[in-house]
Amino acid sequence: MHVQTPTASVPGRIVSLNKKNVLTLTLLLLITCHSFLMNGYYSSHRYLTVATYFSSIRNQLDPELFKNSIYIQAVNRDNLRIGILYDVLPYVLTRIDLETFALLQTVASLCFMLAGIYALAVTLTRSRPAAIVATLLYTTQLNNWTLGSPAPYLNFFHHGLPYTYPLTVWSMLFFFRRHYVTALLLTGISYNFHPMGTLFLLCAYGLYWLLNRRCFTLKLSLACLCAFMLPALPGIIKTINHIGSGGHGAQWLQGVRWVAGYTCNPSIWTGSQWLHAGVFLMLSCCCLCAFPKRAVRRTVTIFWIAVACMCLVGTVFADIVPVPFIIKLSLWRSTVIYLFLAIICIARACVQIGRRSPAHALLAVTVIALLTGYLPQLPQASLALLLPAVWWSLFADRWQHLRKASTPVTLAALTLLCLTAILFMKGGLWVPVFMAGALLLAVIASARFSNANPLLPWALGLMVFDAAVMISRGGPEIYYHGRMQGKLDPWAEVQLAARDISHQDDLFIVPPLCNDFYHYSERAVLGDWAEGSTLLYLDNRFTEQWFERMHALGWTKMYNAEEGFNNLTTGAIQNVADTYGAAFVVTTKPKKFDLPKVFENSRYILYRFDHGGNNQ
Repeated sequence: MHVQTPTASVPGRIVSLNKKNVLTLTLLLLITCHSFLMNGYYSSHRYLTVATYFSSIRNQLDPELFKNSIYIQAVNRDNLRIGILYDVLPYVLTRIDLETFALLQTVASLCFMLAGIYALAVTLTRSRPAAIVATLLYTTQLNNWTLGSPAPYLNFFHHGLPYTYPLTVWSMLFFFRRHYVTALLLTGISYNFHPMGTLFLLCAYGLYWLLNRRCFTLKLSLACLCAFMLPALPGIIKTINHIGSGGHGAQWLQGVRWVAGYTCNPSIWTGSQWLHAGVFLMLSCCCLCAFPKRAVRRTVTIFWIAVACMCLVGTVFADIVPVPFIIKLSLWRSTVIYLFLAIICIARACVQIGRRSPAHALLAVTVIALLTGYLPQLPQASLALLLPAVWWSLFADRWQHLRKASTPVTLAALTLLCLTAILFMKGGLWVPVFMAGALLLAVIASARFSNANPLLPWALGLMVFDAAVMISRGGPEIYYHGRMQGKLDPWAEVQLAARDISHQDDLFIVPPLCNDFYHYSERAVLGDWAEGSTLLYLDNRFTEQWFERMHALGWTKMYNAEEGFNNLTTGAIQNVADTYGAAFVVTTKPKKFDLPKVFENSRYILYRFDHGGNNQ
């Protein structure tokens, strides 16, 4: 009898496996640094509702803050903050500053997110380069390539999404691996952080289950249901307690269109938004059709159909037959699922195209640069010019008579893009410089000198590109404690001045489009657009109060907020102050009032009212 003796190859495999894991972890950490520095971080932003969440958390920690804020009163009255994060934060923030915690949370969540995208991409494509490209495509610009403002990139402290989105990606990873119970377990955990975002994924899973019922035994279906329900139970109980507390009616619907229509009402979206979303959709569908694995194509298609159905329902019951409950679900935000899968399909296609020739590698790199938005001189809408070349490169091999024309078509599309940038974009001359550098890298990578890793030239090129972008921006755009790139933000400066010269209960008037004043001032405001955007989930009482105040500040039509406020006279703003008891008002230069000035910087002026408020 022959007995096979152990070989020395097993320990070698273990060492090799450990080395591979270390290299992967190092790679993900480097990509996290790249993503964080290139995309920036904001705890306050003119177009984001970040500090509205900060203000409600600070009130939770200190109920004496924002006593005169109708927004904080409504949030507490309607029990709006149902995520488990808000139960944990009071204990966490006894040991760490809120803004520091938010920054660290963003970095950790970003790393977890990128690791999930990388693992999901490897599972779907079996290609490490494609997985790397997929992580590089995960940027803030993704929000501009779809509709409904799903906020896919986690660059700010935004309710429970920094936890729900990574859990969504990891759940899909196990779902595609057919570990359905684990996938539903992660979905159940996710529900406690952001129920609405989790429901989108459940709808996609539900459609897949309906179309593949034979693959799910009763035992497996019940196991999946239990795996979701058990961890989700605390969140489900909170959701039930919150149901019915939101608003409804004609004025509420008007408010939704005014300040939350960007996520609910397709009828008010601009042609530019539809153009960007349409071009990205065509690119995504093209790349999905070229995906070699039929099973993956089918599952992704089912998920995208589920998203399309949710968007259709969200459109019909928001713009045609308004139904408040459906509107509050913000179903267009389900496009985030489509985006996560789309960047993986696009990444695989870019790698496939780039391997054909240096010219095709240049095409792939240009597509990636357009999608990331790091090079503002590249007009993003011009992605439409590259679509024919992408299609040709992916499918030309299927038709013999098209194969020879692939390179000429690619070069023609790139030349057209260069001319468009040079003729119509400021600084467009940088586009051919970028393309020349990318072409040089493609030639070096294709030559594979000394059998070196072809990814190495691209990695070095990415480092040079990042450095150039950082230098042109003046450094990373990290907003922390009111400073960015070492300079104090004028908006934060006027807030700090207001805090120093006012009482805690003083009420401030700010221009309606200047949100987040309460972030550093820790003072209540009469109202702004960001607080108003939350009326989507608040009651009619808040809606009525908010509209009354905005009308008093001159915001009487959907798009005249800035004009209406700037048209107010000193007498008119004094009457508003007397009516609501405001002590101070802020204006954006050059707007001025004939009132006692207490602070001024390069962009804003802070005035004290002669009568009214708590300063008498």
